[in-house]
Amino acid sequence: MDRFSLRAQVIEAAETHHIQYVEIPPKEMNQIRNRVLEKFVAPEGRKSRFFWEYMLPPRVSVHNEEGWRWMGEFVDESEVILFFEDTREEYGFQLFSGPDLVEIVGEMTLCEIYLTDPEFSYLLVHNHHDFLLSSGAAVSEWLSKYKTPEYDWQSRSRGK
Repeated sequence: MDRFSLRAQVIEAAETHHIQYVEIPPKEMNQIRNRVLEKFVAPEGRKSRFFWEYMLPPRVSVHNEEGWRWMGEFVDESEVILFFEDTREEYGFQLFSGPDLVEIVGEMTLCEIYLTDPEFSYLLVHNHHDFLLSSGAAVSEWLSKYKTPEYDWQSRSRGK
């Protein structure tokens, strides 16, 4: 396994911090990714590398380089599926808490990070432009609290 691959980075971080995880193999991850795309992405964006540009409402985005840390707050003590662009990493990972997620992501080279839950009730994305994006009622409602000049760089610049 290439030690620079996203898969290797997740596994190394999980093992270093003694975090429980379940690796999701490519075939199963493709099925999960397709379900997420069907539910949260407009048809014209489902083949796009940056499908987060086509997320369906209800959606909210906040521009903040530390936004990825907030994902742990939303996940809290729930199970979450962490995955990446299929061209960068075919494997996904099931994690079991928000703090574990933040610990792992904090050890990685940041890129597009995608989260959903086993019920596919939301899509949460942190992209390479430092946007935290959401689709799904609960997650978008939660992220709205960060859509303020205090947290959101775009709101701050519009407020001046």
